[in-house]
Amino acid sequence: MKRSIRLYEYAPLLERTFSPSDSYMMGVIPNLLEARPYKVRTNELGAILPSIDRFQSPRKLSVILGDSVPECLFVDEDSRIESVLSKLNGNNSYLNFAYSGATSLDILNIFFNKVIALAPAKVFFMAGVFDEKISKIGFFSNDKRVATVDGLFANEGVFFNDFFKSREVFLKCIFSACNDLGIDCYVGTFGHRHHHDDPYEKFCNYKNPDDNLLCTINSQTKNWLTITI
Repeated sequence: MKRSIRLYEYAPLLERTFSPSDSYMMGVIPNLLEARPYKVRTNELGAILPSIDRFQSPRKLSVILGDSVPECLFVDEDSRIESVLSKLNGNNSYLNFAYSGATSLDILNIFFNKVIALAPAKVFFMAGVFDEKISKIGFFSNDKRVATVDGLFANEGVFFNDFFKSREVFLKCIFSACNDLGIDCYVGTFGHRHHHDDPYEKFCNYKNPDDNLLCTINSQTKNWLTITI
């Protein structure tokens, strides 16, 4: 039986537009989003590119990982997170591997299969929206929404399927790998979402949970830098 790892990714060298559907617009706060086409361009690895004029000069590489939040699909190209970070820090170039619907396990797969080979200086990591939606299914399942290896888990719950424990393992794998490889790992979080059993919070040990914070892990010292967003 042929098997393959499913990576949540864009096609390489993509250049097309995406428009929010009517059903998508129904769930959006009024006047927050325009129902029109939004342009997306990717490189040969399927990473979303920032604005062309901010990417061409040779600079240190930083990578963004996550789900639909850092993906910023329905945002103008020059206002997406990779372009905004590029404006704030002209010494770095940014590639965005975030993809709508990606779980922490999907992000781990992207990290090991694509990101490590790029030897980035920094990794910006943000996920959790879709993790919550599949918490009752678990990560190891043949459910088409979450299956990462086609045909591997024929029976539900036959493998390690403790959702929160699994998620904690995935996160620690990324953090440990970044530490071993000398990559600074930056973790973006939702300040208004607080599940005290969530490994994000256990790992981060927030001191000010009432703010919206971009929590930064320094992979060498384990010190925290918090930036209000």
